[in-house]
Amino acid sequence: MKKPWLVATIIIVILFLALRIPSIMRETVPYTYDQGRDFLVAKDIVVDKNITLLGPTTGAQGVFHGAWWYYFLAIPFALTNGASQSFYYFITFVALIEALAFWYFVRKEHGNALALLVLAVISVSPYFIRTSTFPINSILTMPFIIMLIIASKKYLQEKKLIYLFTIAISAGMIAEAEVAFGTFLFPSLFLTIILTRNTKLFFGSVKKVGAILLGIAIPMSLRILFELKHGFLQTKSFLAFRNIPGTEPQTWFGVFKVRLFQFKGFYQDLFPDELGILVWILLIFALYGLAISFRKFSSTQRRFVVFITTLLILLFLISLTYKQSFFWAYYLEGIHYVLLTLLVLGLYGLIKEVKGVAHVLLILIVVLVSAGVLRLNTDIRTKQENIGLRMHTVAIDYLYKNVQKDDFCLHMYTPPVLTHTYNYLLNLKQRINGMAYPKTEFVHNECWYFIESDLFVERRQQWLNNNIPEKAYKAQEYEVSKDLLIQKWSLSQ
Repeated sequence: MKKPWLVATIIIVILFLALRIPSIMRETVPYTYDQGRDFLVAKDIVVDKNITLLGPTTGAQGVFHGAWWYYFLAIPFALTNGASQSFYYFITFVALIEALAFWYFVRKEHGNALALLVLAVISVSPYFIRTSTFPINSILTMPFIIMLIIASKKYLQEKKLIYLFTIAISAGMIAEAEVAFGTFLFPSLFLTIILTRNTKLFFGSVKKVGAILLGIAIPMSLRILFELKHGFLQTKSFLAFRNIPGTEPQTWFGVFKVRLFQFKGFYQDLFPDELGILVWILLIFALYGLAISFRKFSSTQRRFVVFITTLLILLFLISLTYKQSFFWAYYLEGIHYVLLTLLVLGLYGLIKEVKGVAHVLLILIVVLVSAGVLRLNTDIRTKQENIGLRMHTVAIDYLYKNVQKDDFCLHMYTPPVLTHTYNYLLNLKQRINGMAYPKTEFVHNECWYFIESDLFVERRQQWLNNNIPEKAYKAQEYEVSKDLLIQKWSLSQ
């Protein structure tokens, strides 16, 4: 790599980190019930040596994601003894490795200009910023989507069994990380292979079928063990859920409109809002580039374009079979990498056919970097509130500043879910600092209360009435944020 390209790459990597690390340092990163629950399971694995075979709930009754997410979180836990920020730093680090892996793939296949464009997009994209600072199980799909894309290209080109195995293990890991994605991906991949006339290439021998089955079985091994142990409980629950019509099933046309809007959003979310109509102009040019250069691509390039395009179209069409009134974006977490791959292929074709396009891309890279710098400047100037992880750590620090290492009582109101967010931080204080873990009965006639906001005022008041004794009086109050109030109630003057 020539020096100017290397310098530009380093600058964009620095921007990648600058748009993510400060929010982790300030702790203004998302921290919800899901994170508290998952961090506690990581603690159980590392500290208590409890092996788990299933991951987080999918939201469908009795159906769970794979357990690999918990073992992924166990890595930063083991390295830092469970420091709350470590999970976020680790995820950002992994996201950077993903970005550099994709950058390297594009650079090898399509040159420095497109590789730098890809890295710039990933660095400043609202979607990629969000997913690289949010510890949620669905983001574990992303490294394996990159692996799936690269392995597909390599297998179509070199036909080596190791790449077929990588495709299978990637698909299996995607399904384990996000079950919904897996239910769309497996039939989409199978039909893509058939429709692109690659049936013999993928299934033409016992070795190939064996590589596919082994590749899928490895990531699903923990689930398979659970199923064998519990009489295929997950399989039964999944089939039962698929047969439930839902409370508000939509028409085919209604689902089509919603999904089309969502896929449009997936593409838009690749770019900063400041680019506006430029993102659609870029897409038009990419499609034009594919149209005018497709026949001039090598045989392998054409097959790869057809393979990835068919896969994307089928993912869209098969997702239409899910006709419930809700379809969360994370059901297809990481599909943005597929969209980015097709964008790169189109722009590559345009570069080959139209002179000066590479220089225009350099201007676009400058625009993207400028948008990233503008966002960074806005973040620096914005007053930081007690939100996310910071709100919870401020509350816990305030509590222990008052109680020191003495025993104390604590009640927590965190509607409409359980108190895992605080439970993890309380456990952390107990393990690392030797602090007392709260009791639920009044200690020395006093009890602390964490009271979060609730849109249902009556529900909040009912909880307060049920959990604060009539004879108690409010001895202390501290407002952590608009969403959290700390109170101390006493039974005696």
